[in-house]
Amino acid sequence: MSGWISIHRKIKDHWLWEDKPFSRGQAWIDILMMVNHEDRKILLGKELIEVKRGSRVTSIRQLCDRWGWSNTKVKSFLELLSKDNMLVIKSDTKKTTLTVLNYNDYQISKDIENDKETSGKHQENDTETSPKHTNNNDNNYNNDNNDNKKDIYILSKDEESFLNILSEIENYPLDRKKDLEMYHTLEERYPTLNLLEAIDQWRIYKLDQPLKVKSNPRSQINTAFKKYVEWGKCLKGVNSDGEYNKPNNRNIQEDERIKPDYSHIGFKGTGKIDESDVF
Repeated sequence: MSGWISIHRKIKDHWLWEDKPFSRGQAWIDILMMVNHEDRKILLGKELIEVKRGSRVTSIRQLCDRWGWSNTKVKSFLELLSKDNMLVIKSDTKKTTLTVLNYNDYQISKDIENDKETSGKHQENDTETSPKHTNNNDNNYNNDNNDNKKDIYILSKDEESFLNILSEIENYPLDRKKDLEMYHTLEERYPTLNLLEAIDQWRIYKLDQPLKVKSNPRSQINTAFKKYVEWGKCLKGVNSDGEYNKPNNRNIQEDERIKPDYSHIGFKGTGKIDESDVF
């Protein structure tokens, strides 16, 4: 059987995925979902490390917790993948780095994306050449759709990366709307901090200090970020004007983005996180 399917990382939130121990196939899919989809720098202790696309810094202990396996079984499985030229494993006293070989083979290629785009254009052309039957009901339907588009919120690249890192943290209770609000509050509260580098640093720390069921992770994140600023860690660079550089990778202009409505999930109408609710 040929072909492929795309799997969203949210599958990790499904009750089926939480059933342990994992099978070998499930563990392999988990590796594919946990590795970086783009190059990223992380701070490990006092060392700044660049983790390439298709790689992930983790630990044997965390993999044991994720898969419900023993230490011996995890090591044996990783060695098996390495012998089959599926994975490269590099371990030292601080970390284990996994690198998926031929990582691009598991991603949507540009040729496939182009085929989709071409197919979509052909479908539009077919629609345009077919007889048009319009009435007031159709117009009302289109108007309703246009109104619904006003509620759509498009994530920036930074926001999406921040949420993806949170989703990779063991036992983190991901709530995309609440965590997006937390992102903006942290952005205002710690303007000198590189949020993506900081949250990835916190993720690394949690490899050996996993969250517990009764943990308050958002409060921990706020405390950690405050400490990072005090210690001078994960800070943004400064330009020639003495201003802090912000990552220039937004995928849409700020004035074109529509702010989401958080009122229905318990947040205050000010657009800021109330510490009693989150931190």
